[in-house]
Amino acid sequence: MGARGRDREGPGGHRGVVPVEPLVVGATSSCSRHGGVRNSGPVPPAGGRVRNSGPVLLTGGGVRKPGPVLLTGGGGLLGRTLASQLRERGFDVHSPLRADLDVTDVAAVGAALVALRPEIVVHCAAATAVDRCELEPQWAWDQNVVATANVVGAARHVGATVVLVSTDYVFDGASCRPYRPDDTPAPLGVYGRTKLEAERLLSDSDLVVRTAWLNGPGGPSGGCVVDTVLSLARAGRPMAFVDDQVGSPSFVADVVPAMVELIGLGASGVHHVVNSGTASWFDLARETVRVAGLDPGLVSPVATRDLDPPREATRPAYSVLDCSDLSPLGVGPLRPWRQALRDLVAGSES
Repeated sequence: MGARGRDREGPGGHRGVVPVEPLVVGATSSCSRHGGVRNSGPVPPAGGRVRNSGPVLLTGGGVRKPGPVLLTGGGGLLGRTLASQLRERGFDVHSPLRADLDVTDVAAVGAALVALRPEIVVHCAAATAVDRCELEPQWAWDQNVVATANVVGAARHVGATVVLVSTDYVFDGASCRPYRPDDTPAPLGVYGRTKLEAERLLSDSDLVVRTAWLNGPGGPSGGCVVDTVLSLARAGRPMAFVDDQVGSPSFVADVVPAMVELIGLGASGVHHVVNSGTASWFDLARETVRVAGLDPGLVSPVATRDLDPPREATRPAYSVLDCSDLSPLGVGPLRPWRQALRDLVAGSES
């Protein structure tokens, strides 16, 4: 997919797509272009790989230090951990907070990239409040499409590669099997549509990582569905979660290392990165309570059509992602979501 769509009009009354807020409903998944590995640099020996972004051993024992990385959305659930792990791998990561860099301001983004001249731009910042996106499509367009256009344009100017985080919500949920990266997207709502438009701004040499139903330790920007469930259960409050939306529960502790590997490999195209296994939101909530040693009876199932009040945005009924394209790159598979959940719950109790 080439760089295109930068001059497209905004929503003008029609709605796009955004990641879900999983309070009682939610899910995210996506698929699109074929993935691959950029072939820049020397050909590796049989069984080897060229890591053209991370620390690279050079002939004679020298080490090439990777160029600077600009990471947006570093205060979020994913971006915070991703910035930390990239630094641990030797990347020089610059991660300005929203107050320091407004990605919807084209001049500010351009100035930031010209000043830093990064080798890679990891674009995690996004509007992910699915129902708000449905109610405020122009806001969603600005945050997800305009901001990405600004990042991509500035990256092209300085010769940087772009890594975009996307969602399972680019799919309509009509599939009877897990979505592959090369399946045709058909988003149902504003959130998904705006994320798909953002994907289309990238070129084939860039990287799109679609993930879904992301959970991880809370921080300054808040927590995740697991945090919400634990908080309610510890207070003895009953809760209802939909049992007719099925996806790929995923965890920062596993998604981030896989992303770091893809970035280090210089991977390009679209790749799906989620934990193994599937679940409904009800399954995830009930298992969370059970693992925490609390009363699973506090969690009851509800059909999406019976939610009161109903949600503004339509979510896909089935958004499970197929990650098998990662194996040829030596990445994954990620561990089962139940195992990752146990570790996250244990960490919240320590």
